[in-house]
Amino acid sequence: MRAFIGISLPKGIMDELGKVVSQLKKTGINAKFVEPENMHFCLKFLGEVSEADAEATKTAMSAISKQFKPFDVHVKGIGVFPNERFIKVLWAGVAKGHQEMDGIATSLNNELIKAGLPKEEKGFVPHITLARVNRVPDRAALEKAMAALKEHDFGTFTVGGFSLIKSELSNTGPKYTDAFHVKLA
Repeated sequence: MRAFIGISLPKGIMDELGKVVSQLKKTGINAKFVEPENMHFCLKFLGEVSEADAEATKTAMSAISKQFKPFDVHVKGIGVFPNERFIKVLWAGVAKGHQEMDGIATSLNNELIKAGLPKEEKGFVPHITLARVNRVPDRAALEKAMAALKEHDFGTFTVGGFSLIKSELSNTGPKYTDAFHVKLA
């Protein structure tokens, strides 16, 4: 099973993100935009996992969920990875809740290493991927749109848990299904 551990978004936040994606598309950027219903915070990408690794992941998730209380996340602003000169990903950021998400992501990584899963090499940066960029034909148009959206407020929501999410890839794009969910203490 191909999977990741993530935090789902409420409809209101997804709708607001969808409006911004529509604005970004008008810049003429050549990118694969994420459908709003597929947007999420990824705490840890697992890739292909065996049934045994999926079970170890569920055990780790259950233990870690007891260590954290529900918390608010304020989704605000947009940015890029790796940098503005070489844009590969457009994302929405976090103004509040990043410390809590980082704590969960770090705990997950540490527990999953103990279970024999690979270590996350990249540092955790909480974000919602909006698009994977291939080419920016009109850099000025994109920069203008991004400047206008730099402090855009997408809203606040309470994170009450996180999920092991199964990812099925197809020609029409990925389909995500919650395989396991834990609630925070």
